[in-house]
Amino acid sequence: MVQRNETQPNGQIIDYLKYYVELEAPRYAVLLNGPWGSGKTHLIQSFLDNHFSSPPSRSRSIAKRILKYLITPGMNRYFNDKAQERSASNYIYISLYGLKSDEDISARIIASAIPGLGLKSSKILGGIIKPFLSTLQYAKLIPDLSARDFISKFHKKTYIFDDIERCEIPIKQLLGYINQFIEHGERNVILVANTDEIPDTKDFTTTQEKLVGKTFRIEPPIEEAVENFLKQLNNSPAMKLIQDNPETFSSLFRQSESKNLRVLQQALRDIERPLNALNREQFENIEGVLFLAKLIFTFSLEVRSRRMTPAILEARPQQMTELFKKFGEKNEQEKDFCKIESSYTDIDLRDPILSNDTLADIIFHGIVNAEHIQKSVTQSHFFREAQDERALDKLMYVYDLDETEFKQVRAQFESEYQNHEFRTPEDIFLSFSRRRWLSENKLLNVSLEKVSEQGDQYLEHLYETGQFPIVERDRFEGRDYAEFNGKYFDFSFKSRPLEPKHFLDTFLSLNEKARQDLYPSIVESMMAEMTDAPETFCHRISRKSFDTPSHINAEILLEMDPEAFSKRLLELHPAKQRPVLNALSSRYTFTNYSAELSGEKEWLKKLTLHLERTAKSASVFERNRIRSNIERYLKPHIGYY
Repeated sequence: MVQRNETQPNGQIIDYLKYYVELEAPRYAVLLNGPWGSGKTHLIQSFLDNHFSSPPSRSRSIAKRILKYLITPGMNRYFNDKAQERSASNYIYISLYGLKSDEDISARIIASAIPGLGLKSSKILGGIIKPFLSTLQYAKLIPDLSARDFISKFHKKTYIFDDIERCEIPIKQLLGYINQFIEHGERNVILVANTDEIPDTKDFTTTQEKLVGKTFRIEPPIEEAVENFLKQLNNSPAMKLIQDNPETFSSLFRQSESKNLRVLQQALRDIERPLNALNREQFENIEGVLFLAKLIFTFSLEVRSRRMTPAILEARPQQMTELFKKFGEKNEQEKDFCKIESSYTDIDLRDPILSNDTLADIIFHGIVNAEHIQKSVTQSHFFREAQDERALDKLMYVYDLDETEFKQVRAQFESEYQNHEFRTPEDIFLSFSRRRWLSENKLLNVSLEKVSEQGDQYLEHLYETGQFPIVERDRFEGRDYAEFNGKYFDFSFKSRPLEPKHFLDTFLSLNEKARQDLYPSIVESMMAEMTDAPETFCHRISRKSFDTPSHINAEILLEMDPEAFSKRLLELHPAKQRPVLNALSSRYTFTNYSAELSGEKEWLKKLTLHLERTAKSASVFERNRIRSNIERYLKPHIGYY
């Protein structure tokens, strides 16, 4: 039966342990169960420190203590009934972590009995004294280390065995050893474990039913832990603010559903360096500093709980440009991010107070760049002065304005719109969305139809004046206008009318035209790069760059004149011609990207014909070299014709 205290986590456990350790020969063990980092060891250590009085520490060195108690008659003092009865701390606490035999446990128990040694010292000493104890046994100076004979002479009343799941002894054998303390030694035994990590679950369950009389599930003492962990941080102005708001971080930790207090401690520590990177003026913005701390803390919780990966963080749709980033598994990563953010009600994880790159540096790489952090937060709405905030951004919080302020902001916004000042993808979609929303709510004296017409005209003006922001087309795959109608604020349309979809289609059409307009200059640059920087050219044309923005895609390659490509290639030194052809060949090797499917096969055939034509009029040596390269690097992808 699992005991739980809903109002005061672990309070009832402490009460029961006080009762249990006073029992005489209870003939059952108590199990404290909980995941790693839930505070099991801390709870039992606190109980022992408070319930048992420790013997006074003596001034002699550890080395002297060890020598005193590992030789007779010192060791015999610990196998003497009266001495045991007089002992002020009538318990033995050991960790079973890494122990491989019953003798290892016995050695560690003896090491733990030496006064003044801490847990770490007793662990080390347990390994050191085991061979020495064998010598003492042989000389009959101490009893045998077998459990039953050991218990009959060793009279500590209470035994605590921690880290059950980390012991390397088979669980059935381990529990059999411990059972001798309960059945034959009539001792009080407390087991501390994370039963979810015990490998032999069936053996453990079967044996546990006979051995354990009470099982308690440890509930992490979150509020107490947060306050204690915060006290360990430096007392800088920013951290003082964090230390004054422990309930904020307790709430976020609960929402994460993590039970690991080590994760909590590490996440709180992750806050300190980024906040100390803020300048003095930014320190004074209490709301902004606290939000920044919450954001870093929450992302750190998710990363340390292994739910957040760099790719998921990269997919965080904090800005429109983030939505356009290309990843093969992009949609899945966005779903993973949405699943994570749905757990948190106290914070907006998409707020752009820190860019995704800066967050990744902090959380994944431990890099705290003060310049980047200060620049990022300065642009945030938390730190931006009201007079510096753009009209477009103020319209995101339109009902926070009074009517006079609203009219001023609207006039400024309309002026900026008519002057075509919104030129980034995010601002283009955001401004169009705001105008539609204003029109729908009778706050703009322009009809919805006119707003859509003016939206198309806006895009066409940017294209005609060479200001259209080009975005890779495949970054729009599987998306519709609803995802771009204003950052992550949804002023969306209940009926999803066709006008917004038309605006997106117009954007895509002009985006394609603007891309194609750049092809001639890109091709010219690529051809020059083959001569001036052949290694860079090889990387960009090969499969190695396939998922990067620098990759020369099929459209660019097909714009290159095969004859001009052939001439430029043959102008290179022969030692540099081969790497170019090898990179081109690798484009279709060990990938799903074939010359046939990409439409590049005909281009390769034309390139081959121009090379063969040149080879015919070349010297015998040159002809053989060119044809050798054709056979090795081009023919496998175009066939023989």
